[in-house]
Amino acid sequence: MANRNLPIKLFKKRDTIDDRRTEGMSSGDLPKWMLSLTDLQKNSETYLSALDTVKQTLQERVKRDNYLPALLKVKLRDVAVAKTHRSEVGKVFNVNHKYNFLGMCDECDLLIKVDTLKDLANIRNNISDIQNNAYGLSAIETMDIYRPFIEPEGDTLKIKLINFHDYSLNNVVEGMFIEKLSGLNLDYKKTRYAEDLTVYKIGKVAGAKLDELQNFEALYSITSMPQADIGMDFIDEDYDVLIKHADPQTNYPIVGVLDSGIAEIDQLKPWLLKDSYSAYPESLLDRSHGTFVAGVIVYGDELEGRAWTGHEGCYLYSAAVFPNPKLESIDEDELIENIKAAIYSRTDIRIWNLSGGLRAECDSSDFSDFGKFLDDIQKTNDIIIIKSAGNCTNFMIPSAVQRISKSADSIRSLVVGSIAHKKALDDLADLHWPSPFSRIGFGPNHLIKPDLTHYGGNSGKNAFGKMTISGVRSFSVGGRL
Repeated sequence: MANRNLPIKLFKKRDTIDDRRTEGMSSGDLPKWMLSLTDLQKNSETYLSALDTVKQTLQERVKRDNYLPALLKVKLRDVAVAKTHRSEVGKVFNVNHKYNFLGMCDECDLLIKVDTLKDLANIRNNISDIQNNAYGLSAIETMDIYRPFIEPEGDTLKIKLINFHDYSLNNVVEGMFIEKLSGLNLDYKKTRYAEDLTVYKIGKVAGAKLDELQNFEALYSITSMPQADIGMDFIDEDYDVLIKHADPQTNYPIVGVLDSGIAEIDQLKPWLLKDSYSAYPESLLDRSHGTFVAGVIVYGDELEGRAWTGHEGCYLYSAAVFPNPKLESIDEDELIENIKAAIYSRTDIRIWNLSGGLRAECDSSDFSDFGKFLDDIQKTNDIIIIKSAGNCTNFMIPSAVQRISKSADSIRSLVVGSIAHKKALDDLADLHWPSPFSRIGFGPNHLIKPDLTHYGGNSGKNAFGKMTISGVRSFSVGGRL
């Protein structure tokens, strides 16, 4: 050690001139897409007509002692969606020292609140003043009063209210909505998905009652409640693998498996923690999927005979959050509550795996409620959730593979896609290429997903039009391969 040359590092304060500072890229030049004064005058008159509807709305509410804000939907031009342009639009609508932007209700649509007639008058003045607000007004394509998204299909409905980003006002809105549900004799279930996202679930509603709900002043949307699922095809195989035992001197990590439960088979017993979580009685469980996933986690390398991960093992915490799909379905809000309960049952576990989820393809501009939930619970509990990118069978049609599922559009989750580890006669993917069934990115707002890929199988279609599968190995609930 005495003869080793150690590097010397010199630290000093920066000089007066910071030569590492990144120069700003913006300039004082106005964008080339600015509208002419003639077009601005024409648009201004159209926007003022939209504000007349807002005025009538506010006046009618005041007569009923209802002081909830009115809502505007402002669609931005495609060339003006960048945040730098939104600040200029803000100069039109952020009046009386208020920030009136509530968020984006679509890729190019701003949701804007108007609290009072006084605020409305100031917004009208800004829209009329096309000389001083030419930049912001040029960024706007259309303006109209906000209308909730209504698609009440299915037997169970999912309702979201406007988030005004004001604790007191949100409480008032919630009280008014619950009072309306009570007046319509509608039972509801309230679930907090994330810090700023609460969802109400009710049974199917039609006719006059649905009309009443649609007319609630702070309604954001009414849609069908998504259902979550897990599923996997199994084929027994003769393949021997030695049972691995944990070394008591080794500090193994713990992985919580948010799935259908893990069977206590001989291969997994040495790795299963004694305590576990289940949202369902044993009679409503089918531990096949969770057992398969657990086998891949601990025995992945041994089962394929390849050093893919190189890890020696990890302890498993069985969290049964999915029921047997043949006996009981599970709605999105129920799955969220189950996952919450499982994670809070072992707050010391930092790594969780979630292979199941929603089937619907993620939106191009808006993050799913399930994705927001996953982000919120990871941030709150300082954990990471490994999430599958999702599967689809479009290659059988054939058609392009779907983008990642709505449950995989979480920013904080480590989303994993599949690549082919082998190729049989009818398989479509070449070795090391994306599996035909594995969903791909991008996520909302061009988020890069999946984050990783790993070997997960291959598939194709034979001469008879039947699906062929070249899968990966793991265990059944009886301990077979």
